Amino acid sequence: AKKVSEWLFNTDISESAFAVGITSEWGSGKTSFLLDMKKAMKGMCYQIDFKPWHCQTPDQIVNEFFELFRKTIKEIYSPLQKPIVRYAQLLSDAGLPSYVKPLFGLIPGMGHSIDSYKSKIECGLKQLDKPVVVTIDDMDRLAADELFEVLRLIRNTAAFPNLIYIACYDKAYVVRQITNMGIEESDLYLEKIFPLELSLPKTEDESLIETFRRSMIDMYFLQG
Repeated sequence: AKKVSEWLFNTDISESAFAVGITSEWGSGKTSFLLDMKKAMKGMCYQIDFKPWHCQTPDQIVNEFFELFRKTIKEIYSPLQKPIVRYAQLLSDAGLPSYVKPLFGLIPGMGHSIDSYKSKIECGLKQLDKPVVVTIDDMDRLAADELFEVLRLIRNTAAFPNLIYIACYDKAYVVRQITNMGIEESDLYLEKIFPLELSLPKTEDESLIETFRRSMIDMYFLQG
């Protein structure tokens, strides 16, 4: 985890975000690995812990992400607060019903406004002294439309410079859901979003039992 963290901080993120996927079957230790990475990165970056599976709808996922993003950036570089709010509002089409949203894109200047606010955010983030790391655990808890919204955030709408995304997921599940959304060559689609994928090896039962035994002994002596 320390080595991967060091490698990430040597990656060029001056113009766009970089994303790494931590993959393995359920129960193979992805969350533990992510926690170790977060410890290793402490003090070297600004961290955002995003939990999209707390949201009820795909639209709420976008709103929740940018609210977390705004709160973090506000403490670091306050001039970015308003551009982030406005950009998020434009992305959600000002809360219009889904059947009206296609018409909303026809309003003159709307596309230009989104691009201008995105440019402001990008310029501001380049001023930060440290990168922003967004961790997303348990992506395989999400339904297909929710998963697609998170992937779109990483690849497009929030692919800002000076950002690093670290996502944990069961790759077989994610590929299956992407395929269900009608996207062909799902593996290739995922590779474009996550240029680096780390596939964790499955932990042997004997190793788990030994770890549990040692933890129980440590707890016994700590309790006196």
